[in-house]
Amino acid sequence: MAMSISRAQPAARARQRRPRWPGVLLTVLTLALAALWAFPVLWTVSTSFRHEFQTISTPLQWLPHPWTLAAYQTVFKVSGILTYTWNSLLTTALITVVTIALALPIGYALSQLRLRSAQLILWTVLASLMVPAASLYIPLYVLMDKFNMINSYGGIILPQVISAGAVFIFKSFFDQIPKEVREAALVDGASEFAILGRIYVPMTSGLILTMALFTFIAAWNNFFWPLIIENSPRMMTLPIGITQAISLYGITYAASAAVAVLSGLPLVIAYVIFQKQITDSFKSALLGVSFKG
Repeated sequence: MAMSISRAQPAARARQRRPRWPGVLLTVLTLALAALWAFPVLWTVSTSFRHEFQTISTPLQWLPHPWTLAAYQTVFKVSGILTYTWNSLLTTALITVVTIALALPIGYALSQLRLRSAQLILWTVLASLMVPAASLYIPLYVLMDKFNMINSYGGIILPQVISAGAVFIFKSFFDQIPKEVREAALVDGASEFAILGRIYVPMTSGLILTMALFTFIAAWNNFFWPLIIENSPRMMTLPIGITQAISLYGITYAASAAVAVLSGLPLVIAYVIFQKQITDSFKSALLGVSFKG
């Protein structure tokens, strides 16, 4: 018996030393995809620190020589980058807050309350996920025009605060919480709003943070709807402002790259600050959701 065990141990060690080719190939593929993603980002950053004539000179150089902040100075002097940034921050923050404030109680109601039409509402929410957003732009524009919200913050914000995906995710997460939790709180005399605010919201704080970040990123990068609803320079958001880095001689590549770097900087800072919370909440909340019909 002892001899068989001693023979089995070297064999087990040999199996452990064998290269795991699927894992190696997956790692190589991941690095290749990361390089493909990182190349245009790094090139944009590099371009933003060049003189304008260097952006079209040949042969191309990976690093700017010399390094200069001329493009950033041009952006702050000529373009309305500060106005664009304020518009993006204001509209994106309000969209994020209102979206979560609406999706959270709707998901709670569909999951925990005994509504006769809960299934119908849920299927309506799921059906809305299949409708392309571009097909709604014309009716939304007509609706905003009737409300006199063209060239206004309300015109940017209102059509973006309804998120069927957020409702479905919150509902699926609440489905995992035993019904007895709500029933016990009702016995103690708590109202539905008190149960939601004092019990369910703390339990879903990680998911709320994750959904808020995803909503913030989507609203911050939204280009087509603000482009359609706004035609005044004072109401432009950053994604539209990037397209305004144009001189009398055509597109200024260095200035365009500088605007792109500045527009992406807030998202990078937010991710760096909340990286741990986002990663933990993504693992515990999103990956653990059991999608019940």
